[in-house]
Amino acid sequence: MSTALDRCLDELPLRISSDAVQLLSSSILDEASRGERDPEKLQLHALALLKSRQ
Repeated sequence: MSTALDRCLDELPLRISSDAVQLLSSSILDEASRGERDPEKLQLHALALLKSRQ
């Protein structure tokens, strides 16, 4: 899960809000709790959710 979050942060600007980091983290944890373990899929889902909220 930390790999997925690190990958998300690598794709975003250096300064993102703590709310955005929290959203990414929550999204990754939610998907992982549903059984997803692939860091790339976790990353893509989290980034898609963040983009949909902007």
